[in-house]
Amino acid sequence: MIMDTAQLGHSVRHAHSIVLSSALFSRNYSSCAALSVLICEYIANFKDEYTYFWSKGIRAPGSIKWLYLFSRYFPLFAHAVNLGFSTTSLSQLPVDREICQTWFYALMGGSYALLVALDIVLMMRVYALYLQDKRVAVMFAVLLVLEGAVGIVYGSRSINTMPFNEICEGTSSPTELISFLCCVTLTQTAIWTMTLSKRRVVPGQPHPLVRLLLRDGTWAWAIICGVFISQAPYSLSSKIIRVDIGFMWPTVMLSLAACKIIINMQKLRMKTDSGDFNRGSEIFLTSNIGSTRHSVVRPSSV
Repeated sequence: MIMDTAQLGHSVRHAHSIVLSSALFSRNYSSCAALSVLICEYIANFKDEYTYFWSKGIRAPGSIKWLYLFSRYFPLFAHAVNLGFSTTSLSQLPVDREICQTWFYALMGGSYALLVALDIVLMMRVYALYLQDKRVAVMFAVLLVLEGAVGIVYGSRSINTMPFNEICEGTSSPTELISFLCCVTLTQTAIWTMTLSKRRVVPGQPHPLVRLLLRDGTWAWAIICGVFISQAPYSLSSKIIRVDIGFMWPTVMLSLAACKIIINMQKLRMKTDSGDFNRGSEIFLTSNIGSTRHSVVRPSSV
């Protein structure tokens, strides 16, 4: 009987070890795949990046350029560091709780920094669309501060009290996550709604510029809200917070969205500078977001 109990305990520990090893392998493989996507995206868009951000004569405004460079290169660096850390220190089980907390703080900070960068890009477009109305700037500033305050307060509280398993997965799903998701959804919905309200600068005549803003804004809203809202049911049901699902893949999506939107705006800027768009209607031109001026395409005198 004693032998049977000992064998049962050994079998349970062995099965638990297999589960942890499988989860560790899955996390490392997923992190490697996320980094591969970022590298492939970088290679695929390097020509556009060189054209709009490095070549002389058509460089983007400074603030937009720095937002692009941060959204492009910070995730590449962060994912490379994370993969190296995951396959070395975090593969030596069990992982110390302090290391897990530090790792989660770094991942949370990086993810939120990318979200803020994308928020600023989207907000600058809407701010330009509303002719740099100070009330719009104040509203967006309040939304950013609210989102940041909720994220910092509840995020730090959750990490400090969160239990971790041997491979540094969070083993409880904090309900505070819902408050942050509500703030993110509120911010993105405000941005999208304000863009939608400007879809017809001239009644009955939607313009390609505004259609581009609305199109990019719509899929940015879908990506951000989809990525963050999908975290809640998964985490609450599984009671496990996997860093690849909760942090790594969302940063990939945020990076791709921010870079794509900025490149689209620079392509638009080049087209308007070359006179490719129809000048038959008066419309606010958002191709100069990031600069201190704005311009208007006025009716042709011809």
